[in-house]
Formats: sequence, structure tokens, C-alpha cells
Amino acid sequence: GGRKYVWGNPTETFDSVTSVLRVLNKPALLGWATRMCGEYVRDNFGTMAAVMRSDPQAVVQMVKQAPWSQRDAAAERGTFVHALAEAITLGQTPRVPDALKGYVSSWAAWRDDFAIEFVMAEATGYNRADGTAGTMDVIVKAKGLGTILIDYKTGKDVYPDAAKQLTAYRTMEFVGMPDGVTELPMPEVEGTYVLRLAEDD
Repeated sequence: GGRKYVWGNPTETFDSVTSVLRVLNKPALLGWATRMCGEYVRDNFGTMAAVMRSDPQAVVQMVKQAPWSQRDAAAERGTFVHALAEAITLGQTPRVPDALKGYVSSWAAWRDDFAIEFVMAEATGYNRADGTAGTMDVIVKAKGLGTILIDYKTGKDVYPDAAKQLTAYRTMEFVGMPDGVTELPMPEVEGTYVLRLAEDD
């Protein structure tokens, strides 16, 4: 299961790099979900105690749902920040919601501090050798770093799987163009980096 990419004519199917990594990292997912349940109980103890008196089963559902509610909210935030960064990269002036202005300001500060020149944004790479594909956030030229591949993250932390994800992207065989058939060689990059964007830095 998981996300698939379809490419070319005749079409080929590729597994998403991030889906493959999630399959490989199920034990970490369990630990994360357990921690999210514990944090939810800690942060909502008063509300849960009030609900417990009238509907104990509802408390069970609240705790069970906690990890996935937080995951979905974080994923939505990340998707919006990615889209805003891409739009600004393409010279557009999107309306930035108040809740995301800090993230966009952080992104703009990084762009200016490293004199970023964008080579590719939201490009999809394909690797026939291992049957995987993935959409790369950006390939840029950065002051002092050369040509590098960047993955944006907006979560609380950066996890070791990011290295696996970026290694997979760096070793893609080609980048697929929007026409669905044109294949460009994957640009050579001198390094891969995670850009962790926070609301204030």
C-alpha cells in the first residue's frame, strides 16, 4: 500500500520514497503514537476528568484519536508552508494566513541569509533501479554551500529518517517534467540539508 507515482507513456508505477520509509520505520511510529497519547493526557487532564464522570468510553476515544489529530494538523501546516514557499519562489505574492506568517518569515530569512538561487522547486525524481519516486522541495545554489538539495520541515524536530529520504532523492536517475514524458538528468548536488522552519527562526 501507500502512495504511488505513475510516469511516462506507456506508464510505469513507482513507490513513494516516504511511503517506503514509513513501512521500514513502524517501530518508531508506535513509540511516537504512545508519546502523543501520554502528552494528550498530560495536557487535557482536567477536561478528561470532567468527561470521565459522564462517559468513560469517550475518554478512551479521545486518547486513541490524539496522535492522529496532531499528525493531521501538523501535516496540514507543513503542506501550506510548502505551497506558500513554492508560490513565492515562482514570483507570486500569496496571501499568508496569520498563523503561518512566522514560518514564511523564517523561510524568507533563510533565503536572504544564504543568497539562495533556486534551481528546481517541487520537482519529482524517479529511480527505475529501485522503483521509487519522490517530490523534492527545492534544489538551490546557496552561498558557501554550492548546489544543494533541501527538504523543508515544519515539525518539532528532525528525525534520522530525513537522511534516508534525502539520500533517496539525491540518487534519483531523472526528473520528470510536467508534460509527463520528458526526462531530465537528476542535477548533481554537493550536499543535502533539512531546513527546519519554526515560527520564530
